[in-house]
Amino acid sequence: MLAPVVDPAVFNLAPYIRERKRHVNMERMVAQLTGCMSTFEAWRAHSDDRLEADISADFSDTLSVYYRLAEEYMRLRQKDFTEMVRKKRVLYHIADAAS
Repeated sequence: MLAPVVDPAVFNLAPYIRERKRHVNMERMVAQLTGCMSTFEAWRAHSDDRLEADISADFSDTLSVYYRLAEEYMRLRQKDFTEMVRKKRVLYHIADAAS
């Protein structure tokens, strides 16, 4: 028995493939950022922001320290996070250039 012929114009896999790639890329990004945040917190032991010896590292505390430092980084370099995100969306074809 032969399988039915599927017209490629009617059955477009591209949206499913894009969604799967996006999902895999997001998982990889979370893994990368989690690794970076644990390194960030480990290095923080030698900074002015270091935790007291009897206090365990907490993810939300690490993120709040990162946020403060990232804001300062962006301010010193006169960068706008919203504009950076907009450019990335255009670059990755997530939004039109007019958006």
